[in-house]
Amino acid sequence: MKNTLTLLIVIFSITFLKAQTKLSEDNISIGEPYTPVMVLDVKHVEYKDKIVAVKYFELLNRIRYFSIETFDSESLTLIESNSYNEHFSTKSNFEDIVVLNDRIYVFYSIWDKKSKIEQLYAQEINPASCSFRGDEKLIFTIQGSVTATPIIDALTNAYQRYSKYEFQTSYDKSKLLIQYRKEPIKKNEAVNKDVIGLHVFDESLSLTWGKEVTMPYTEKKMDNLDYALDSKGNVLLAALVYRDNTTKKLINKQINYDIEIITVQGKSDEIIQNKINIDNDKHIVSLNLFEVVNVKFHKVVP
Repeated sequence: MKNTLTLLIVIFSITFLKAQTKLSEDNISIGEPYTPVMVLDVKHVEYKDKIVAVKYFELLNRIRYFSIETFDSESLTLIESNSYNEHFSTKSNFEDIVVLNDRIYVFYSIWDKKSKIEQLYAQEINPASCSFRGDEKLIFTIQGSVTATPIIDALTNAYQRYSKYEFQTSYDKSKLLIQYRKEPIKKNEAVNKDVIGLHVFDESLSLTWGKEVTMPYTEKKMDNLDYALDSKGNVLLAALVYRDNTTKKLINKQINYDIEIITVQGKSDEIIQNKINIDNDKHIVSLNLFEVVNVKFHKVVP
C-alpha cells in the first residue's frame, strides 16, 4: 500500500486570478481550408503524427451521425474523412473516445429496457483509413440501471446528451478503468450507500479485474471527489467525509470534514482507507489525483 501511495500526488488548489499572456502570432499555424461537418460534439485525440477528430450528433439519446477525420499534425491539413451514420444501432448512446497506447476506441452503451440490462460496447478505430477495425466488442453487462449524468453545452447551456460511465487511463496508458454508479433502489441519501462499479482492462480491452464496491459511508456522509488508476491496476478514490450528520463544510471557520484516499485492489475484497491530515483552518476548494513516475515532490502547499 505504501508503494502505491508514493506514486500518487494529491493536489489541493485554491481559486485565483491571473492575467492572461498574449499569444504571439509566430506560434500560430493555420492549415488548408476544408468544408467541415458542423456538429456540436467533437472529440480530438492525438495519434502519432496525426490528429484524429471524431464527430457525432445525438437526438433523443441516440447516435444519428458519426464521422472520423484525420489531420496531419504538422501541416494541419485534412488527410481522410469518412462518415458512418448507419453503423450504430439507433439504440446506442455515445460514451467516450479512449486512447490506450497506440489504440483508439469508441465506447457506446445500450439500455435493454425490457430485460433491465445495461450493456457497454467498444470498437477500435483505424486512424489510417478513418474506419473501424474489427467487430464491436461487448465490454460487460449490468443487471439493473446505472446513474446517468446530463451533459450540458457550455456555450448554449442546453442539454446535449447523458453519460453513464467514466473512463480513466493509467499514467503509462497501458490500463483503463471504467467506473459507474448503480442507481439506488430508494432515494434516501441518509440511508443509501453508493455501489460503485470498477472494471480494469488492458490495452486490448481484456478484463484484468472487475467488481462492484459498496462505499463505507452513506451518500450524505461522503462526496466522491476524484478517481485514479495506477499502472499496477489499483483504483484510488479521493473522498470528502463529513465529521457529523450535517453537510456543512465549515463550522465556525473550521473544516467539518476529512479527506480520505480509498484504495481498491483486484486481488482483495477489502478496501483500504487512509485519512489525510489537514489543518482545520485550511478549506479545500478542489482536489485531484495524479500518478507520477520518477518525480520527487518535497512539499505541496494549499
